Amino acid sequence: MNRIVSIIPPGNYISLGMERDRRYELVQPLISAGRIQTFQDIFYFVPKTVIARDLGMNNSRFTELIKNVNKFVLKDIFRLAELFQIDDRELFRLIYEQYLRDKKNKKKKIKGE
Repeated sequence: MNRIVSIIPPGNYISLGMERDRRYELVQPLISAGRIQTFQDIFYFVPKTVIARDLGMNNSRFTELIKNVNKFVLKDIFRLAELFQIDDRELFRLIYEQYLRDKKNKKKKIKGE
């Protein structure tokens, strides 16, 4: 009986002949120009559905992570930085800015209730 053996290490992904979305190339220049200042700003230029697909992640799960960036795991952040072709620390900065903004907005919401 033949067995199928995976040659791809767990947690890695491969492209099945699909080209990399060209909109990823916009991220680095837009960060440098100050047009992208938080993690969520990226989705004005690259659709979250494209990113979720390329990460091999369910779209609703990815949307949940976008809304609660503190739930991201490091391996996903490193994979995102690779997709965007930016330094890991730059992506951490964007996520941290998003975290601070979300935290501030949640406090305002609580006080306003």
